[in-house]
Amino acid sequence: MRKRFFGAMMVVSMMFFGMTCLTVNAEETGAESQEELLTDGIGSIVVDEASDKGVMPEIIDVEATPNLDIVTYSVDNTDIDHAELISVNSMSFDMIAEQNQQRWYYFWSEAGKLTIDLTTPESENVDYDVYLYRYSDDDDGTVNYINGSQKNGTSNEHIAMMVNSGVYFVVVNGYSGYDAEHSFRLGIGYSNTYDSAEIDDDFSSAKVVSVPFNVTGTIDNAYDNDYIKFTVTETGAVKLLVSDNNSSNNDYRMELYNGSGKGLGYLPEGRAASVSLTAGNYYVRVLASTYADDNTSTYTLSGSFVKSAASVVVTKAGDAFIDYGQGKFWRIDGSAVVTGTAYDANGNPMPNTNIEIRVETVKNNAIISASGTTDSNGNFSIKLVIGNGVGEFEYDSGVSYHHYDVVPITFYSNNVPIKSNISRIYHFAYQIMHEF
Repeated sequence: MRKRFFGAMMVVSMMFFGMTCLTVNAEETGAESQEELLTDGIGSIVVDEASDKGVMPEIIDVEATPNLDIVTYSVDNTDIDHAELISVNSMSFDMIAEQNQQRWYYFWSEAGKLTIDLTTPESENVDYDVYLYRYSDDDDGTVNYINGSQKNGTSNEHIAMMVNSGVYFVVVNGYSGYDAEHSFRLGIGYSNTYDSAEIDDDFSSAKVVSVPFNVTGTIDNAYDNDYIKFTVTETGAVKLLVSDNNSSNNDYRMELYNGSGKGLGYLPEGRAASVSLTAGNYYVRVLASTYADDNTSTYTLSGSFVKSAASVVVTKAGDAFIDYGQGKFWRIDGSAVVTGTAYDANGNPMPNTNIEIRVETVKNNAIISASGTTDSNGNFSIKLVIGNGVGEFEYDSGVSYHHYDVVPITFYSNNVPIKSNISRIYHFAYQIMHEF
């Protein structure tokens, strides 16, 4: 059974995460990395939207002039002559019930920005596309093709364009496969107020910016997307944030994609993240996770490089600086406050920058980390809690037998690995006293 929901409000669930940092690649990243970034809730999107599947005609004849005065509901809207009447700022649910089937709709739109968004069922081997036609002003019984979205597979289809007033037809085409049990979702959005960057609703029309950037825009209807593109020339951390500029109705979020269109994660409004990116192109999409007819309030998307340290000199990292036979290392018995100074590439102290410590323990090969920020002189003091070791090795102190592990310790700044004057520690496990 099909349902249609009218109105402009669309609510998309979202998750909130704190400040985080992760190195991601401009061309590819795995699912494990996605979990560590912002969230893994974004799928792959095809950047090249210029494909032409060559299945729809340029001009179609209709039997009768579309009637906009009578609300129709047709279960047989599989051709243009049985198109179902809908309205702008609506959402419809329908199904492709057999191979190569189509579903047709028509509506009236005033002059302005028209946005059409098709969400395809997440079904195997299903590929639906969406096309937009306009009824001829000559009233000659023809409709003319004006735009379409033809991505491959189950990717969302999206059309955004400026239009003149008139009668429009939308067709959802079952290009390949079908799902008679799960509905597609067709959203029609109309806007007569929009920002100067429109149309910027996809990768190909993304606004190109340079880091650092501050982009202010509006989400002008429930299906509007705003894309920006930026380039990173060498590996480094970029801080990203989308801010709500006092909208009482909309909630915004940003999504990060690499140069191949693969989703890397998202952030809700007001929550910043420092993300270490390798060299390449990146895209950010801004949308309203909650939209409530507020097309005039603005958001601001900001991005800036985060300065990272190049090295650290550790002055203390345990309760003793000792040689158990494998070299002279700091020994950590359960926990320690690690102190030292961070430096830039020229050897100058690095103030107000992130330092992270990672220790890979023998038990389950677990990586335990702790982080902090350097002071105005580049000094840091970070408490590291690693618990007891396993005790792979034994050392006779003359009074007792010390059981310990030798484990690596590494340092990062904004998730970029940096040089350090220490690379190993003794991870203390337990001791057994001599018998007398």
